Amino acid sequence: MSKVLNKIYAKHLYYCKLTAMILLLVLGFSFQGSALSSSLKSPISSAEFSTNASPSALELIAPSNPPPADPSNTTICEGSTATFTVSAVYGSYQWEQNDGTGWISLPGKTSSTLTLTNVPFSSNGYQYHCIEDSNPSGAATLTVNPLPVAAGTIAGLQPVVCQGDNLIAYSVPVIANATSYYWTYSGS
Repeated sequence: MSKVLNKIYAKHLYYCKLTAMILLLVLGFSFQGSALSSSLKSPISSAEFSTNASPSALELIAPSNPPPADPSNTTICEGSTATFTVSAVYGSYQWEQNDGTGWISLPGKTSSTLTLTNVPFSSNGYQYHCIEDSNPSGAATLTVNPLPVAAGTIAGLQPVVCQGDNLIAYSVPVIANATSYYWTYSGS
């Protein structure tokens, strides 16, 4: 009777090990071991494993997390807010900045979204990437467009314009970084 119970126990143990290993393979784990005397090939993965290997001879290899999706390049105006985002997958994030001298960690920037406020023009060309569970994303470049300077003094030939006057010309000096001009009148 004892031999029969031992055989039933051994068969039960065999199927428990097999079920656990298949489940781990489905989850992305693989196995390596030196005591693979009765190896089985899983239809799920090409990883080999043994049902009678001792725990010390069997090594479980966890799947590595892929790097986060790359953030997109961003263009803003000087003094605005810039936002970079990576896909939220695992939960351990650290954003880094490269100002041309190498990557440095940004303290407190540990979520899947990086928000930079009141960005100065001097940040133009900086790169940002996110390290998620030790895997760096690709870099995104920040483009900061400068704000136009003040318009300066309005100049014209006539200091006073009266109703019915025609062909009155006014001008302002060229405004650096301006892409268009918009004139308004406020008064009565």
